Amino acid sequence: MDKIIGLGYALLGVHMKPEREELLAEMHLVKGGMNCIEEDNLLKFKYIVETTKYRKVSGGLVGVTMRSLARLGAAVGFIGKVGNDEDGIFYEKSIKKTGVEPFLPVDAEASTGFSATIVMPDGSCAWAYYLGAAGQLQAEDLGMEMFRGYAYLYIEGFLLQNHGMILRAIELAKEAGLQVCLDMGICQLAAEEREFFLSLINKYVDIVFVGEQEICTLMGQDFDGAFAALGRICSVVVARQGTSGWQIRKGTEEMHVMPQKVKKVLDITGESNYFAAGFLYGLTSGYALEKCGYMGAAMAAEVAQVAGTELSPAAWKRLMACVETLAGNVEVSRGL
Repeated sequence: MDKIIGLGYALLGVHMKPEREELLAEMHLVKGGMNCIEEDNLLKFKYIVETTKYRKVSGGLVGVTMRSLARLGAAVGFIGKVGNDEDGIFYEKSIKKTGVEPFLPVDAEASTGFSATIVMPDGSCAWAYYLGAAGQLQAEDLGMEMFRGYAYLYIEGFLLQNHGMILRAIELAKEAGLQVCLDMGICQLAAEEREFFLSLINKYVDIVFVGEQEICTLMGQDFDGAFAALGRICSVVVARQGTSGWQIRKGTEEMHVMPQKVKKVLDITGESNYFAAGFLYGLTSGYALEKCGYMGAAMAAEVAQVAGTELSPAAWKRLMACVETLAGNVEVSRGL
């Protein structure tokens, strides 16, 4: 199996269950939205977290993908930046415990960043984040030793705002012989960084993960036209097309992956990260495109049924059964 290393924001994942709805107003958070915690509210937010029922894990978009890959048995690493604090120490220990090789330069002046999922008593959610040290990863933090021995580099699209750092990472990866995978991020970023995105894809990127709005914004066409156009300049395109599933193209091969049926969708926050993990697991295992898509859909279905990105032992047991199905070369097309 090929090894894959991720590059992204090293954010502590915090899952909270406050007993009072009023806490959202006290924390200046909007229900159902993604809220940025400003520096002047950071201490207050941390205090509320500490006095509320919560749990924490190593998180961040790429961190979740790499952690999930490791749980499936893949050989993975992760590059991100943490603070010189207890949360930074926890992050490194936590990600190591899941089997991920950490490369975590430390920022002595910033706090470790976090991403919080707040589940209210009525089941509704709010999300909050603080980048902290995670947003301070620079080109000089990267070295060739981080990339040697890996076959793929998986990059979080939000990092593309730091052009110098991303170009340095890709330069080192290509020098070490890695293929480059890029997760596009959000529509606003695709618009703001359109020329830079297209330049990277044309010159360096081998595999792109992208949403429906992002691909249309990037290519300036409707979905079908944008998907075809991006497929002509990139080796593999994995595009989520709303609730209808994923369109995947590799060379002249194209396929549609339907979402798997679930009893109840609770939270789609980690769906794209888990799909990427399943797809990349199949890719690094040398599986055909059909099997990669099947594993991605199975992963996405499991995480959509929980709040946050932590799966139960029963869910991982079901996913490992999927892995055994793929390894046993059993027919999987019914899931596509």
